[in-house]
Amino acid sequence: MTDRPLHLRADRPVPAQFTAEQAAVVSAVRDSGRHLLIRATAGSGKTTTLTEAAWHAGPRSVYFVYNRHATAGVAGRLPPDLPARTLHGHGLGLLVRELQGRRGGDAPGAGPDLQPGKTARLLGDAGLLPLPQAPGDAAARWALLGALGRAWDTCRELTLNPEDPDDRALLLGLSSWPAPDAHPQVSAALRGVLSGGPGSGPGGGADALLLDALRRLPDLSAAAFRQGGVIDHADMLWLPLHLGLGRGAVRTALVDEAQDLTPLRRAFVEHVAGVRARQPGRVILCGDPEQAIYAYAGADPAGLLNLARELGAQELPLSVSFRCARAVVAAARTVSSFITAAPGAPRGAVEHVSAAGLEVRPGEAVLCRLNAPLLRLALDLLARGVRVHLTGGDLVGRLLDVAGAALPPTFTRQQADEGLSAYLTGRLESLERAGAAGDRRARRAAQDLRDLCRCALLLARRVTRRGPAHQEDLRALLAQLHAPPTAGTDGGAVTLSTVHRAKGLEWPRVTVLHPELMPLGGGDPQEERCVQFVAFTRARTTLRLAYGPDAWAQGLRVLTGPDPEPDAADVPAQPPVVPAGVAPRGLPGRRRAAPRPPAPPGWQPPALTARTDGTPTWLAPDVPEAGPVTAGAAGGASAGGASAEHEALLRAALRAAQRAPALPEPAPPLKLPDDRDWPLFGGPDLLDAAELRARLSALAGDARVTLREWAALSLTRLDRALAGVVPDPAVPAPGAISVRVCVQVATLRTLESAAGRARRAVPAFRVPDGGGVRVLVMEGGVAREVFGTLLRAGPRVISVQVAGETWRFHARTGEPLDTPFEPLGTHLPAPTLAALLPSG
Repeated sequence: MTDRPLHLRADRPVPAQFTAEQAAVVSAVRDSGRHLLIRATAGSGKTTTLTEAAWHAGPRSVYFVYNRHATAGVAGRLPPDLPARTLHGHGLGLLVRELQGRRGGDAPGAGPDLQPGKTARLLGDAGLLPLPQAPGDAAARWALLGALGRAWDTCRELTLNPEDPDDRALLLGLSSWPAPDAHPQVSAALRGVLSGGPGSGPGGGADALLLDALRRLPDLSAAAFRQGGVIDHADMLWLPLHLGLGRGAVRTALVDEAQDLTPLRRAFVEHVAGVRARQPGRVILCGDPEQAIYAYAGADPAGLLNLARELGAQELPLSVSFRCARAVVAAARTVSSFITAAPGAPRGAVEHVSAAGLEVRPGEAVLCRLNAPLLRLALDLLARGVRVHLTGGDLVGRLLDVAGAALPPTFTRQQADEGLSAYLTGRLESLERAGAAGDRRARRAAQDLRDLCRCALLLARRVTRRGPAHQEDLRALLAQLHAPPTAGTDGGAVTLSTVHRAKGLEWPRVTVLHPELMPLGGGDPQEERCVQFVAFTRARTTLRLAYGPDAWAQGLRVLTGPDPEPDAADVPAQPPVVPAGVAPRGLPGRRRAAPRPPAPPGWQPPALTARTDGTPTWLAPDVPEAGPVTAGAAGGASAGGASAEHEALLRAALRAAQRAPALPEPAPPLKLPDDRDWPLFGGPDLLDAAELRARLSALAGDARVTLREWAALSLTRLDRALAGVVPDPAVPAPGAISVRVCVQVATLRTLESAAGRARRAVPAFRVPDGGGVRVLVMEGGVAREVFGTLLRAGPRVISVQVAGETWRFHARTGEPLDTPFEPLGTHLPAPTLAALLPSG
């Protein structure tokens, strides 16, 4: 690569319209040789800033984008000899050059052969599994080869160590290992492998098979590439690392969307930049930790900040959003305090509406956490004659695959219901088992599978409305839903997209469908917060939150921050001048005060006194008990001693009381959905909302991560429900109507008991020879600390031996890896986790 003339770099001025933050980024790229982290919020002009800074990056620089779509958006803004590529595209180029070098340059067929089923074919040819003997062996072998392929993909993407039993236990849980019940008619050889799935421990049939496969696959995969150019998608990054191709070839790596780097992508960036070489290259990371929404794919939400810290990178902010109106920024700031509105940004609006009969216009976007609600809305809009564009070409293929596996070529509605139900049940068991053991990625996969089957069921029911339908009917309906907008008529259709597919896009008006689905109960709390932030910040001017029927009826409202101040044009410079003799008119929408009726004859206002608590109160005059009034009472006095004036006053007060409106009825109890393993809401017990909130707030400050996150999510859902009833759930107003909530009191008490016992745990005083780690054990209603022997402390799994038994704990939560969460169970206390995990 030839160098550019120096005047194109050193003398290129910073654009005059750049803010101080943007100018600081360009200056740091130009004048500093350090690694950099550019923390850029949504709509902050990061692409404009980074492409301008690229002119000062120097020779042998590469601008890495997240996907091919982004390549076209930056290519024309970069220096002529600075390429924009995806990481996989760069890796593929290294593989192409390697093959061409082996085959003599321009030999025909020198390019790699991409085969998604490469791993299954390699293992099948290697004879890793016995040949079919029983009727069910063929299906079981195929299921096992699929699980081994997923394990190999995950092992490379997360850069796990196959020799480590903890990493293999993690892989067994993540690979959807086939359940024995799904393959009853298999030979004895395969039955032992199927029955030794997740949780069976090292040395079992599944663990031994997995270890054997992962030991063989590096050489098998590399040989398949060298001999036939065969690769799969992960090979584009893994093979250059494994074969040492392109190490240090990039002098400066500018990495956009760096928050989405998986461990494999991160290792590839460090490899091509030669970070650990004798003359290391430079890495410029640009991203936003608040938009890290691909944790299910292996991208750690905390990975960007961790990488920057390990590189010693200088952090530079781009915190001003030029995209979002002030009302949208206020909503986004409920989940991220980093974003700020640009000076002069319009006010905008945030609206809360019901999803029933939702009205949307062409050119708008509707976003949702899941696919099924979007598909239901898309079908409804089509029936109303509204053109729609349902994003996600991969969804079409997945839905057709499900339909092909679950439904016959011609099917009725009943066959669709039964077939899809059986399909879901057969594939959900292993995921639910791993999810119950605390595996968040397995829970996400189970949620995606349910969502996919709901979508397939909606489509099948639509095409069978008038009788039996064919697979081709499903294909035609999907083609209609996913038809891209017609060329030249941009904005002629309503775009419907999941939040994940909408990342990087924006619209003037965005509707978030079923916002009550965020955060998902089984998701990672940090990732779920990022998903909500991404959903809000797709809107430029208007953000609408369209609630499902249950959430709308219950009054659930997502917190969207304070209303921004009116625009300057909407505020009069001076109060209006009222001409003399003209009574000022009331404010629009307010009723004119009714005239006060005349007081009864002889009535005097009561004296204003003070209560003992210092609060002023009106005291009614002393009125003796009145007896029957006699006609001949002298002087107008009643027989009971009360004057006629007092009698009239009392009767007037009684008449006024009868005309006064009745006190409001108590609000009906809130019934909230709760799909968590330990549900709180929707139970038979009633708790006052203020009391429940206080108890959850106390639990949200607990040291145990799982209890803290459970309480925090419960508070989020409770506050949403109270937003439509109480002005500020955190500060109950004096005299406000009490709101009751339907809960599972037993669940709350169990978790409170677990937190209390842990705080009162009997400490372990004697440290064993050679040291040890503290483990919290709960037995017989008493919590006590014991010392265990640390076997391994990895970034995902911590292994400890306690009384001769090996325990594997999640490194983030300290909960056991292979068992469902148990509040009164053994776990690693917070001080142990803090001591074992890297600081930062």
